[in-house]
Amino acid sequence: MILLSALALATSAQALERQFAKGYEYASLPVCTNEAESGLSLYKDGVAYARKDSSFILSMPDSVGQASTKQVNDEMLSDLRYDGQFAYDEKNQVIYVSHEGLLYSVSTVNGKSAPVQIEGLSAHREEFASGSSLAYRRWRYKVPGVTGLYNPALNSKGDKLYFSAELAGGKGGTDIWMVTKKSDGSWSAPANVASVNSKSNEDYPFIAGDSLLYFSSDRPDTLAGWNVFRSRLKGKPEVAMLPEGINSKGNDYNFVGNGKAVYVLSDRDGNVDVFGPVKKEEPVVETPVDTVVPVDTTPAIKEEPKVEEKMPEFEPCTFYFKFDKTEFVKNYDAEIKRTVAFINHYSDAVIEISGHTDVRGGDAYNQDLAQRRCKAVYDCLVKAGVSPKNLRSVGYGKSQLALPNANDAQSHLLNRRVIIKVVQ
Repeated sequence: MILLSALALATSAQALERQFAKGYEYASLPVCTNEAESGLSLYKDGVAYARKDSSFILSMPDSVGQASTKQVNDEMLSDLRYDGQFAYDEKNQVIYVSHEGLLYSVSTVNGKSAPVQIEGLSAHREEFASGSSLAYRRWRYKVPGVTGLYNPALNSKGDKLYFSAELAGGKGGTDIWMVTKKSDGSWSAPANVASVNSKSNEDYPFIAGDSLLYFSSDRPDTLAGWNVFRSRLKGKPEVAMLPEGINSKGNDYNFVGNGKAVYVLSDRDGNVDVFGPVKKEEPVVETPVDTVVPVDTTPAIKEEPKVEEKMPEFEPCTFYFKFDKTEFVKNYDAEIKRTVAFINHYSDAVIEISGHTDVRGGDAYNQDLAQRRCKAVYDCLVKAGVSPKNLRSVGYGKSQLALPNANDAQSHLLNRRVIIKVVQ
């Protein structure tokens, strides 16, 4: 996704996430808030991410395995109002961003921007209306027949640009594509990275050491929704899902990392936050001290202690929906079965079903749509054997957006959701 620093290049790509597996647990970073975070991107000496209309640069931890706590607001990035992640070319001092479905190159020296010229994707100009600084001479560029190019990623040489899109010749849904830089500065026609794509959706590419491609997918063999995968770019391609911890039973999207840390954007706790590895605390073992204790020879009546089983934490499940419908975007049988098993064991638990929509449409309509989506999940749970007394539903319409600044198909999808969680 970026031009890797010397530290990242010195780190074996094969070990990028493995060194943060054993002895680590993944937790949301202290800088996260109740607002959704988005667009993880390695940038200069840190990690950039967005929240609402602001972009921040998070410093790398002082030592491996520590949680990052230092960050600054970056005005130039905030003014761009880009969508999703971006790619940083340190050598040429350029970043590649997506805005309203088209890729732009932006100078980090003077902020000047221009559309990325890709062979076969000819653009025409339309008057620019938004407040983004990507207004190129007050015009924006549209590609006929293309719904959008998103989440750019760059190799270390800066001559191969990866992105996600739905283009003719793909395998189905959103695929990962790659273009090669020409001598005149333009880019070749898009090539489908067929070794990683499937009939499901693939998105959020990240290039490590020019030898590994990390990406997220909602293919059927994930833990639940979206999970992070990796594949070799050289030699025989082998697609493998990253271990649980980095992945979860929530949705895990945007993965980046280097030799000091790895980060993943995830909604595993119900909110879209940045998660990173933290060293597990070693248990303290006390050394027994020999003491002389008087022996009580009086016979005692043995009472069996009453052990009350404590209800464990239930990891929330998220169901995503097609636009303006109550139909799921994929099969959620695994989530339904997990919920049923939990209720069967803890019959006093109460499950809240909360429904949400994206920002498009009126308040009243979206409130009704959110309630109908709750009913769709409610009916699935009752049909599977959950008693109605264990369920309660609430529709929020578009009042609690996971991504408030969503303006592309993928971001709108993440807002169209129903979350089920244990509330008591």
